[in-house]
Amino acid sequence: MFKSRSNAPHSSHDAGLIGQDLTIDGNIDSDSAIILQGQITGNIRCKQLSVAQSGKVTGNISAETVIVDGTVTGDIDAGHLKLQAHANVNGQLRYNVIEIDAGAKIEGQFSPKQGADSATEISAFATGDDAER
Repeated sequence: MFKSRSNAPHSSHDAGLIGQDLTIDGNIDSDSAIILQGQITGNIRCKQLSVAQSGKVTGNISAETVIVDGTVTGDIDAGHLKLQAHANVNGQLRYNVIEIDAGAKIEGQFSPKQGADSATEISAFATGDDAER
């Protein structure tokens, strides 16, 4: 009557959702993508992490792709790092590629992974006004 779906392929677009009303104390280790709308105190290792505007991480992040529109207090190690307009980040940022939208607030060290001679201390508030950059 019921058929097993164990042979069904897993979609690479599947993502775990940590909802806005959820708080987690502890580390997360996943080979999938994670969408964070709630709060995590602990380190996160995953394939892709999206921190929504309501999301908050207190801990280190390691992922191929990290998109931040919320708050991160801790180091980020990513292949591709995107800081959106509401991002508020405090920590060391290691990346291959970085994108920073106007309005993102960043305090810490920027360390490109490829050919980085030394890290630069930066305390910045990105705006649309080139005079402040």
